Amino acid sequence: MEKARIFRKAFYGRESQEKGARPQAYQEAAKNSEQQVLLRFSEGVTPSKKIGVPTGTLFLLLVLSLFLFAQSCTNNPPSIINVHAAIESSYTPSNNTTRIRQLVLVRSSDPDGSKDVSHVVIEHIESKLFWYFTADQLLITPDKDSFTIVLRNLSNPSGVYGHSLVIVQDRGGNQATQDFELPKPVKGSFPIPLLKKQDKGFVLEALSTVNVSMQGLDGKAVLNADIVPGFHAWTEFSIPGGDPAKISMILQAYSREETEYTRSGPW
Repeated sequence: MEKARIFRKAFYGRESQEKGARPQAYQEAAKNSEQQVLLRFSEGVTPSKKIGVPTGTLFLLLVLSLFLFAQSCTNNPPSIINVHAAIESSYTPSNNTTRIRQLVLVRSSDPDGSKDVSHVVIEHIESKLFWYFTADQLLITPDKDSFTIVLRNLSNPSGVYGHSLVIVQDRGGNQATQDFELPKPVKGSFPIPLLKKQDKGFVLEALSTVNVSMQGLDGKAVLNADIVPGFHAWTEFSIPGGDPAKISMILQAYSREETEYTRSGPW
């Protein structure tokens, strides 16, 4: 199951490109904070209503950083092709717990390549709460003429949802923004795929085809394939040493409307 298939629908909002100081506010507010924690702008650090730059020392630091970034790229602006948000339900069999999070997928393009992305921000418009991701915290999957930025496991203790904004900024200071609707973080109706291991194989319990990935105990990938529900013999797969005990399995599936994403494992 290719991750790109989730983008086949029409998506939300409008796109614009801008260049300015707004990400500086996010960066200051997110300093010393973890990747996926929902943050609130501190007093004196608020998003700019207009395009502009900070004053004093912050201004000098920003100008210097933009100059240095500009030396390392050709300063072509990024663009956002579409944004898709979904509910992510993740089940861990070892402790029998289910976690509900929000998932945002940002399909983008940049003539300078995906490595030119500096950071990504998701802001909830009404509350001004936001998530801030630096380049080393991003999962980016390349495509032919574009790339997908995968923002998973968004911690949301405040339970915010609705009208939101995603900002993608490159190392030259160029931005692309797009509005989208963040779904309410509640348990969905699409069932999480489950697995029952047996001596001669396993039974896959699911509503539809499931993407199954197998890994050896050394962490190396053994298999990644779409598998239909039902019984499957171990002999169908190349198991290291022929011993099923030497592998772990992760199951992933999407709802037909692609508004819910489910994951379970390791099994």
